[in-house]
Amino acid sequence: MKTTITVKWTAFENSSNLFIKDGRITNAEMTFTTEIPPAMFDEEILELLFEQTNLYTGKVWDEYFKDKMPENRSHTSLSIGDRVVIERNDDRSEYVCKDIGWELLTFQSQSYGRVRDVFQLDQDRMMSRMADAEMGDL
Repeated sequence: MKTTITVKWTAFENSSNLFIKDGRITNAEMTFTTEIPPAMFDEEILELLFEQTNLYTGKVWDEYFKDKMPENRSHTSLSIGDRVVIERNDDRSEYVCKDIGWELLTFQSQSYGRVRDVFQLDQDRMMSRMADAEMGDL
């Protein structure tokens, strides 16, 4: 399934550790579109991005990050405060990196026409995954 991912390096924008380049506070973002298995949870995508930007290795790192990252970013790896937006089908979710894990900031769905409850979102995804597994799509 085509998925658009936007990574926003904003971790140090409100701290005393601001990264300043040429007299400017730097915030950067990059967007790429890739194929993601429909049964893959957002949390799995986020952990993959976190791991590969911190270890500087892996398929996603090599294809989308290595030698392609914006020069005005304050850091390379994903850190507390950085944000990731995941868009697929009619859904758009934005997450912020926390000291442990990720926090869902917003979820929008054109198919529902409103912001859905996070519990319902997880339940819907689990039901979809179970259906895919029964059909042998995993």
